[in-house]
Amino acid sequence: MKRFTTAITRPGVNIIAEIKYSSPSHGPFACKLPCEELGRIYRDNGATAISVLTEEPRFHGKLEYLSTVAGIKDCPPLL
Repeated sequence: MKRFTTAITRPGVNIIAEIKYSSPSHGPFACKLPCEELGRIYRDNGATAISVLTEEPRFHGKLEYLSTVAGIKDCPPLL
């Protein structure tokens, strides 16, 4: 697994995608895909790394999402 700092400092454009299922200002999002599937979609479409929101009340995140996303090859999570 690539380290986050290595991933975002490589030459060229480096995109950090974000996994969250809700926002305090807009409420729940329509996307219901599992975080692993979202992470793979982001990676396959050019994301260099992934930010995972784990805060549950406002973003509907879970701490376990970090370990799930950490298993995605070539797209490390922001820790």
